Amino acid sequence: MTAVSERPAASDGGEQAAKPVAPKQAPYYVSPVVDAMAVGGLSILVWFVLYLGFQMGWHDGLRSAGVISLGATMVWIINWPHFAATATRLYTSAENRRQFPVTTYVVPIILLAGAIIALQNPTSVAPWFVKIFLIWSPYHFSGQTIGVAMLYAGRHGFKVSPEMRRALNWFVYATYINLQAKTEQVGSLPSDFWGVREMPIIGIPQWVVPISFWAMVGLAIVLALTVVDASNKGNRNMPWIMAVPVLAQVVWFHMVTDVRSFAEFVPMFHSLQYLFLAWFIQMSEWDYQPEGEVDPAVSRAAQREAVRRLITRTAMWGAWIFVLGGILFRWGPRAVSSMSGLEYLLVVGVFTATVQIHHFFVDGVIWKLRNPRVRAALYTSIGQLVPSPSASDDPA
Repeated sequence: MTAVSERPAASDGGEQAAKPVAPKQAPYYVSPVVDAMAVGGLSILVWFVLYLGFQMGWHDGLRSAGVISLGATMVWIINWPHFAATATRLYTSAENRRQFPVTTYVVPIILLAGAIIALQNPTSVAPWFVKIFLIWSPYHFSGQTIGVAMLYAGRHGFKVSPEMRRALNWFVYATYINLQAKTEQVGSLPSDFWGVREMPIIGIPQWVVPISFWAMVGLAIVLALTVVDASNKGNRNMPWIMAVPVLAQVVWFHMVTDVRSFAEFVPMFHSLQYLFLAWFIQMSEWDYQPEGEVDPAVSRAAQREAVRRLITRTAMWGAWIFVLGGILFRWGPRAVSSMSGLEYLLVVGVFTATVQIHHFFVDGVIWKLRNPRVRAALYTSIGQLVPSPSASDDPA
């Protein structure tokens, strides 16, 4: 969408994503506050609290045992289920399997072969195999950032000009390039990922860091100017919520210098952003109606039934992606390690890279807005899942 790339809106080009929606379209999934918190606002708030605590001397800003423990708990609840949600969407849909056979069948075979080779060559192949995932991951985050921003443009009926769309793309990906320049520059120390040790450094020249930073700043100015231009041409201001995922990415990639502990939670906030949208899509498609109409005279009994059905289906879906996430990232690697005699942490590192790379491929195809079912699902709202009863309905 990932991208939602992990990328709901980014997958289909800016023009389609930015088309004004019907007047009845709700601008938010739930409400301005809930939507903003889910798509990045909460992460900004957490960073601010951690930064303030560091400045006040309440903590040293580094990864403590408590931070690591909390992060390990949250991967079960948010990170792993978000990968499982993508796999579920692909493999439980005959339409998706039929439409994307390469992603469904060929890519997993290639990745599985790569994983086997990596496990057999833990010091030569495995580091590069995991490195692909680590370089691709923030790029994938960037795609999702753009997708979510464009999605809210569509929900608000805000017409994004071609110039603004290009500036948005350039700025968001510039934050990614500057991040890579800083972490992959000459002289950086090799890092470990679970049991995969001493992953290579690309060796980007150090002069690229300041150049990419100032390019990023310049593109931020260009983006601001194109926002003003698009707002003037459309005679309406850009929806403020479009800025939330973009600002969140800036915080994720560039505001952790003094608060290293925050980096522990960046993948979690990315996953939360994704799950917020994926849940609406899954729930709306289960109740999909081509005409997209909601009975204005729905009774309170019908509303209660809708709430009950929504809770039941959410519980079923949540339980499934929780279990599948555990299989993909914990129980599966443990079984492979036990049967093969390979080091458990090595298997975890390679499995994690394999699943996430496949996730990047899947997200690139399953959120295309030209599919009417996907488009209808992406523009749903809580009022469509649980319509309010008519004012004339008997409260009893």
